[in-house]
Amino acid sequence: MIVAATFVTDFLALTTINLVYHEFNLYTLAFVAIVVFMMLGLPKMMDYLLKIYGRRAVEMEMRFIFAILLAVSFLADLAKLQAVYGAFILGLVFANTISSYADIVPKRRSVTFSLLFFIKAGLLVSLPAVIQSLSLILSLLGIKLLTKFLGLYYLNKRWIPGAPLFATLLLSTGLTVGTITVQLGRDLGVLDLNQFSVVLITIILGAIIPAAMAKSSWVRADLENISAAGKEIKNI
Repeated sequence: MIVAATFVTDFLALTTINLVYHEFNLYTLAFVAIVVFMMLGLPKMMDYLLKIYGRRAVEMEMRFIFAILLAVSFLADLAKLQAVYGAFILGLVFANTISSYADIVPKRRSVTFSLLFFIKAGLLVSLPAVIQSLSLILSLLGIKLLTKFLGLYYLNKRWIPGAPLFATLLLSTGLTVGTITVQLGRDLGVLDLNQFSVVLITIILGAIIPAAMAKSSWVRADLENISAAGKEIKNI
């Protein structure tokens, strides 16, 4: 439920970004039409491929997923949308199908994120700007972590009393939308190279630190209560 909530907020944020900074064209209409087709046809095509090829070495299911992923991302880019927006929609389309095949999930996750925007963002970073602005990065990072923690912990303590700390850390990352937004700021000329580098490194650190804290020993007691918390959410 927590992960679903983060996905919904990310998806709505991306939709808003694309609506605010968007020039509609014929590719936009084509993208919408193809999305409708994907929702109706791709899950059945995926099930058909898995029944025919199974778990063979050629990994036909992975080839099919990445072919569709690159195609829809390319079309989203032509439609003046964020390329990762197509990946989000593709994730919704394939959600039920892929969840039935647990071995597919870890294979496609790392490649998807790397291909779509993290490599692109990383190649644009100016290391000299990062080194010269370490104090600014640490200041922005501190503000980001503190405000997110204060804004989330009370609500999680109320609605997820069994594991409020873990839930707060899980919801404190903001890596996906943050990375996309900072790239958009650079593309629109709002951020120069130095500003882009500072903000991007801050976003990345702001995702790594909560994730590392969530795996640390002092959060394990909170994690042990996550099952009880899930039952409480269900009852609510």
